[in-house]
Amino acid sequence: IEMTFEENKESKSAEVVSLSRYEIFEKDKVFEITEKESGNKFIIYKNNSGKKLSLTIIKELLESGKTKKKIKGFKSNTGKPYEAFLVFNHQSKQLTKVYN
Repeated sequence: IEMTFEENKESKSAEVVSLSRYEIFEKDKVFEITEKESGNKFIIYKNNSGKKLSLTIIKELLESGKTKKKIKGFKSNTGKPYEAFLVFNHQSKQLTKVYN
């Protein structure tokens, strides 16, 4: 029996998006983000409550701290669709949802 393995290649080009405070590297399932000043890294998962977050949404969150419009397409644990604003906390590096 002969086994061959392919290298793990990213499906997207390895492009870094640079913002004023952060650099974003898009991977298959996450956005890897580096804070320029400290060099600290953190991730934001692309799938958030059934909604796939785009690079545009992540850039908006990192630049302004909140999405300008409610994002549609989230799903509750029971499968019920809902919409919410996303808010990014620059200190804790966490996303939260705001419903009004």
